[in-house]
Amino acid sequence: MIGSAALLTFFVWLGLSGNYTLADLAAGPHAAPTTALLALFVGFGVKVPVWPFFSWLLKAHVEASVEFSILLSGFIVKVGVYGLYRFLSLLGASAVLQVYLACCGLGIFFATCRLFAQRDLKRIVALTTVIEMNWLGVCLCLGGLVFESIAFFLVVAHSITTSLEFLIVECLSRRYGTRDLTQLSGVFNALPLLGVVAFSTTLITIGFPGTPLFLAKFLFFSALLPVSFWAFALLGLLLALVVPLFFMRAWVPVWFGLSANFGPRSLVDLTSSELGLFALLLLAAVALAWAPGLL
Repeated sequence: MIGSAALLTFFVWLGLSGNYTLADLAAGPHAAPTTALLALFVGFGVKVPVWPFFSWLLKAHVEASVEFSILLSGFIVKVGVYGLYRFLSLLGASAVLQVYLACCGLGIFFATCRLFAQRDLKRIVALTTVIEMNWLGVCLCLGGLVFESIAFFLVVAHSITTSLEFLIVECLSRRYGTRDLTQLSGVFNALPLLGVVAFSTTLITIGFPGTPLFLAKFLFFSALLPVSFWAFALLGLLLALVVPLFFMRAWVPVWFGLSANFGPRSLVDLTSSELGLFALLLLAAVALAWAPGLL
């Protein structure tokens, strides 16, 4: 509601100023005031979400169905990113872009710090969405053809990886009746097909060589190093080392621990329809990594 109120505030100013389209605003003699631009940033920032507006996303994912979680991460948050890109690039709002860039950097840092303390698998997946959307925001703020191309690639790659992650969590929670890391163990022993698919999905999520996010990180850091060594070092530490380490640390007990005892509950491995869906998404991820020109 706060995000919507901020956007409506900006639209009211837009109408009162006599600018009814983005083209009118770009061609107008006066730039938008900072307060209007901040309202715009808050409105779309809540929807992305950027720091400090991302807490709602974690709660929404925990309470939502898997279908809505996939829709939310795979599509709806991308609308917020596009909204920020479309307005800020058109307005040339350098001051607000600096605020956006700082918030994206803080968002990556704080979401990374929270990864290690989570017990709910869905919250862990939601935090990876926060990290990658703020990383995407950094690309948009830096601007230029290279970074904007990487941002577009990230939009597609994240839609595939987040769908895989939420489907894995859903398959586990249906079989074990929980998403709590302290109660999930020994998936490889009990459900080998699901274990292999979950392991493959995790490799894609952390950006293992040969996956879409590895290509995105390679291109991003290659372009970032000439721009700023310190940004290269700090973001490299977070995105290439700490995030994969924390993410893998959460999943390893799920795969390789002793099989959990759930009494009479019978555990059934992936069905043919589930396996077909995972195969399709994994194939899409591999194709995106090895043939990015498809985009």
